[in-house]
Amino acid sequence: MPTNHWRAANTAAKRTSEVLNDLEPLKGRKNPVIAFVLGFLLQGIGVGLYLESWKDFFMCVGIFVLFFGILLPTVIGEAFLIPAAALFCGIYGAWRATTSNERLESGR
Repeated sequence: MPTNHWRAANTAAKRTSEVLNDLEPLKGRKNPVIAFVLGFLLQGIGVGLYLESWKDFFMCVGIFVLFFGILLPTVIGEAFLIPAAALFCGIYGAWRATTSNERLESGR
């Protein structure tokens, strides 16, 4: 992968991290395991429906498209598009449920 792709990925990762840290908690507690399974099986739509948040649907899909757009020119990117999307959406759903539950408990 060319050096400029690595720099773009690094910059995108930093900015995405900042946006994700500013997300408000969900309306109620959510089970991270269910969020992972629905994200894995139904991808972005599963995350959005379970978390009852279209913002999370668009964040999940948008982040995946951004980073996969950077990796797509590689052989790995072309070969693993669908499995990577399923895994990413599952991990995002579980992470979002976990961080939201922690914020709800701490009152932030």
